[in-house]
Amino acid sequence: LGQLKWDWFQHPQKLADVVAFDDATRGPWGSLLLITKKITQEQRPYLAGLGALITIAAIAIDPVSQAMVEHKGCSRAADSVNGIIAEIPRVNHYTAGPMDSDIVKGLADPQDLASMINFKCATGNCTFENEENGSPFSSLAICHSCQDITDRVIKVQEGPDAPFYAWQLSYDYNYTVPSLIPEVSSPWNSSKLSLLTTPGIFDKDKVSFRPFYSFDVLTIVDAPCNHLDDTCADEVNSSAFAVRCRLDACVKHYHGKVQDGVYSEIEHPKSNEILTWTDEWTLVANSSLINGKEMSCTARERWAPQTVRVESVDGGPFQLSPTSHLSEREGDKAFGRRKNVIWKFVPPECVWRIDASSWRAIISTLQDILQNNVTHSMLDGRPGIVTGPTWLKQVYAQAAGNLSTVENLARGLANSMTAGMRNKPYDGLDDKRIEELYSGLRAVVGATLVADTCVYVHWPWIVYPVALLMLQWTFCVLVLANRRSSPSNGRQQYRAWKSSPLALLFNGLDEDLSKRHGGLYTLKGMKQVADSTTVQMVPADGCKDKALRFCEIKA
Repeated sequence: LGQLKWDWFQHPQKLADVVAFDDATRGPWGSLLLITKKITQEQRPYLAGLGALITIAAIAIDPVSQAMVEHKGCSRAADSVNGIIAEIPRVNHYTAGPMDSDIVKGLADPQDLASMINFKCATGNCTFENEENGSPFSSLAICHSCQDITDRVIKVQEGPDAPFYAWQLSYDYNYTVPSLIPEVSSPWNSSKLSLLTTPGIFDKDKVSFRPFYSFDVLTIVDAPCNHLDDTCADEVNSSAFAVRCRLDACVKHYHGKVQDGVYSEIEHPKSNEILTWTDEWTLVANSSLINGKEMSCTARERWAPQTVRVESVDGGPFQLSPTSHLSEREGDKAFGRRKNVIWKFVPPECVWRIDASSWRAIISTLQDILQNNVTHSMLDGRPGIVTGPTWLKQVYAQAAGNLSTVENLARGLANSMTAGMRNKPYDGLDDKRIEELYSGLRAVVGATLVADTCVYVHWPWIVYPVALLMLQWTFCVLVLANRRSSPSNGRQQYRAWKSSPLALLFNGLDEDLSKRHGGLYTLKGMKQVADSTTVQMVPADGCKDKALRFCEIKA
């Protein structure tokens, strides 16, 4: 801008422009005044205006620079050499007992699965995510599903003249044990809710897809009574509602993390894989997720250490072989080769299983605890005390039970059983033996996080200083090009005075102009004269070898 001042006076201009250009070189306020004063003139200093705009825009550099970089609290992975542990339990093979306490807990105090998992995280903040943000691990679990089977309910009148009714569940086959068929009645002081194991689920001939366990709930549902007196008790306003819930042994996929000492877990939307019954509950998977990595279950033709024998009978799906614990030679010796059987060998992480003895113990516990009734008595002509297990009374909900209340029961039970499987999957095995049999399969290893201060760069903000820098370079190039293209006029083409005050000391006003206004001693007076005086820098007396002077040009 200082150099453009001298180039500006190659042509007749107001003497006050010297001050305007000088002020513009000193900061954004002067640059703004230069733009506002010259934008209305017929002859405009466009290049100087660009320089003034750059000076004004440079004001924002400091706040923009601060906005580019942000310091925030963050978490970073701790060095593994410190021995800090981050683990959450998982399981491929369940061999423990009947999980009595887990079943009772799931019924009496249903909770989210994550709140029941025994995790390890020394710092209180751990992550188990993988780089692709997929499911970091898979584990054995219990899946649940419930469906409305009210269409199977049969209504029976208690007697030819009785105003009371009973409801029973019907089945697709004759089942002649009345005590094992759910039944509820409308009279007070009788059973209002009945929960029993679904008959025939353990009979292969009657169940095509065998559940791990299944139960039926039959409950009375009372219609709302609009009377204010006791006549509701005499009316038959009841109907029956039935739900069947099944529990299946399955494989689920999870995301998990620990934040502020609280473990949270999200189930991956990938469809769950269901275990099937042969001599025990098994599933041979095509892949398995271990510590965030999906391991392909490539089958081998020959036995190798750390592999499990699986077999396909008559071209069917591969299942765990009865000789899975034997080498190929031992298996041949014990069972012989069968023509309709194909043997393969897969890594242990690809085989999911629940021992038959463990399953039978669990089923026995479920039947002992679950099978029960709720009775609703009459007191002073009005509904009185509800008798039965607390968790069943919640399902009954004062004769207002529905599919949701039954499903809440099944969900709490499935979550608690899943937590029991993952927390305590092995019975009677010490840590050394567990490590030998299930090395790398017992837990998911994650990264512990420690608090730190991180520097975040907001890259979009960097566009502003880069654009400003490019404008400055462009402006400098244009100023240099403007000097080279200026017409030769004495020594004008050699001027490179920029903002130096020496130029005004050695090259001042023309003598006539100086004498005429020599009595000016105030800035106000000088400004008034400068505003009305048009000057141009020319050699004194018209001689090329003399100093340049601001000579007045008559309009």
